[in-house]
Amino acid sequence: MSAPGHGVARARMTAAATGGTFGDPSRSGRAVLLRNVAGRWVATGEEVEVVHDHEPPVPAGARVALAFVRGEYHIVARSFE
Repeated sequence: MSAPGHGVARARMTAAATGGTFGDPSRSGRAVLLRNVAGRWVATGEEVEVVHDHEPPVPAGARVALAFVRGEYHIVARSFE
């Protein structure tokens, strides 16, 4: 996995992330990173494993914000659109 040029990345879930806790986070989810191209968010093709340490589960297809912390992408926000 590569580090983003900033601390937060936008992504779309490609595999659902089950719910987890701070002490026992889930690592079942995967997401493809997005980047802004001429005002539109498009997939980069880079898929990463995501850490999810809260409830509820996040389904495949959901848009999320990921924080890159100590070499791992953590879900920090989810869009419900």
